[in-house]
Amino acid sequence: MKKKYFAYFVLTLAVVIITGIVGAGGNQKLSRMTNADGNEYTISFNSTNNKFSPSSGTQMINTALGNPISFSYSGYSGALGKWGNIATDGYIANDTALSGLINLSVIYGNATAIGDLIVSYGWWNSSSNSIVYEVTDGLITSTSTTFNFDGYSPSFFKISASATAQITSMTLTYSCEASEDPIAAFNGLVFTLSGSEYSVTDCDGSVTSIIIPSIYKGLPVTSIGNSAFDSCTSLTSITIPSSVTSIGDSAFYYCTSLTSITIPSSVTSIGDSAFRYCTSLTSITIPSSVTSIGNFAFCYCTSLTSISVDSNNEAYSSIDGTLFDKGVKTLISWPGGKAVVTFPPSVTSIGNGAFSGFESLTSITIPSSVTSIGNSAFSNCTSLTSITIPSSVTSIGHSAFSNCTSLTSITIPSSVTSIGDSAFCYCTSLTSITIPSSVTSIGNFAFYYCTKLSIRCQISSKPSGWSTTWNNSNRPVTWGSANRGTVTSGGYTTGAIPWTATYASLASWSGSGTTLDIPSTVAGCTIIGINSTFTGYSTINYLRIPDSVITISENAMRSMPALNTIIIGSGVTSIGAGAFTGSLPTNEYSTVYFKGTPSQWTSINFTYFESNGYTMVYYSETEPLPDANYYWHYDVDGITPIIWGI
Repeated sequence: MKKKYFAYFVLTLAVVIITGIVGAGGNQKLSRMTNADGNEYTISFNSTNNKFSPSSGTQMINTALGNPISFSYSGYSGALGKWGNIATDGYIANDTALSGLINLSVIYGNATAIGDLIVSYGWWNSSSNSIVYEVTDGLITSTSTTFNFDGYSPSFFKISASATAQITSMTLTYSCEASEDPIAAFNGLVFTLSGSEYSVTDCDGSVTSIIIPSIYKGLPVTSIGNSAFDSCTSLTSITIPSSVTSIGDSAFYYCTSLTSITIPSSVTSIGDSAFRYCTSLTSITIPSSVTSIGNFAFCYCTSLTSISVDSNNEAYSSIDGTLFDKGVKTLISWPGGKAVVTFPPSVTSIGNGAFSGFESLTSITIPSSVTSIGNSAFSNCTSLTSITIPSSVTSIGHSAFSNCTSLTSITIPSSVTSIGDSAFCYCTSLTSITIPSSVTSIGNFAFYYCTKLSIRCQISSKPSGWSTTWNNSNRPVTWGSANRGTVTSGGYTTGAIPWTATYASLASWSGSGTTLDIPSTVAGCTIIGINSTFTGYSTINYLRIPDSVITISENAMRSMPALNTIIIGSGVTSIGAGAFTGSLPTNEYSTVYFKGTPSQWTSINFTYFESNGYTMVYYSETEPLPDANYYWHYDVDGITPIIWGI
């Protein structure tokens, strides 16, 4: 047992109560005795407290042997009273009938005639949805008798007694081989009574497979308690009965060997961190009955590729294996085994722990529909190098990016008003962060242990709403900064960005190779220009400038002697003098493809090319330019230009 819980078996002779596997208390108990042939189980009742009540037609005895055993009776008017605490002190019941050798011994009072006491036995018939009884051979006329059901496995017994047949003692004996021990499957579980229901609250941490019973001690098992299977690292499979309606907080926390689980349609709630660190769990299905899923329920489930939701569920939905609320407004949990993150356009918030602990995540662009980032939303995403926060976001929750150890820079948009406690703590690679004047609240330890960090703040001094320990690691701060600094993503670095801007000019590239395909955005900033510092890429022979670029500064694309193909986006309206000085091979055939119209092209100053003896051919993507007979389009790869008509 995880909590040092052990089971003991004690047998007391004569009419003293037999103590069984779950401790003292009650008037009927199951005892296990081991002999050379195997195990023998006995449930017995004494004459002092266990008496039939003529007002109650059936008593149920639940045993570890299998289904509930029903003792029915009629016509008895002896000593009054009930069978002690039968309802609360029975034993584990499951859906497997008894097997092995079964005997029932009855000791009774003054029977005067044949038929004073009749014992029948039966089974549940699923076809007729009823119990089918068979009467035992012979009727009882003596004061003690034993019924031997050799080779049978009845689940129910019925006793009919006359007024004179006062039963004083009954004993049910079940014998089986040691390998067929029916109790073994439940030895690892601990149950806690709450009112008239039981909850599974602990287990043997070494077990590999568990079947939770639907009934324990005659009462239903309706819940899996908080941390019930916490750190059961050997557990590979578990069966949850349909009696269970709730799964508690951290119920399967750190069950690292659990590969799959079926949640029955009876379950309505799943607690916080219920399956956290189930690193072998590959899929899970949420039934229609579930109305509540706690925070961080599937955090660190790094092998999880799909979270499915029954289409009839009224609270939750699933799109491509990702868990959302029913209206697809909140992304609740992304399955950590999926490589590509996609956001439906309806999503407005990223839930608590939605991406927490998914180490394979390297970059993410949050769509402009999102307004809030929840607590620990991206915590422990240790491979995350870049993230784009759109200007729609107003709040960043506590620990939202904590321990993102590969994150190098981040820009807080001017829409954000609050940053939670420990939001960026332990971001050990974070070198720069910009905080606009819109941020009126920063929590405790927001940048704790960010050992390389420099902070730029638009405001000239600390606002009153920032915690006194917001920068407890005493990282350098530039107050009243004139701009937000630069941002870097995918090897591209921008020039200085104005505080209120969502655009930037490109300043440098740290990549290599022969192709330079400039992106339209870098870390959420739209690239509208190329600075004069963007020079010196001697191996580049293919250059593509995106439609977002408006201006190419003077000398911006210098020193690219291998360049022979340029694709200029449709947004370019100005190219500075000397923009391509030292670029393009002299006296060799080079081609410029323009994505705009001929009228746009004629307004762009290309005197540099024409005055330096280059043989240039210009093509428009939309229609032929005045000095060309052809125009062009992209090949199927989206990269290679194809000239129409050639």
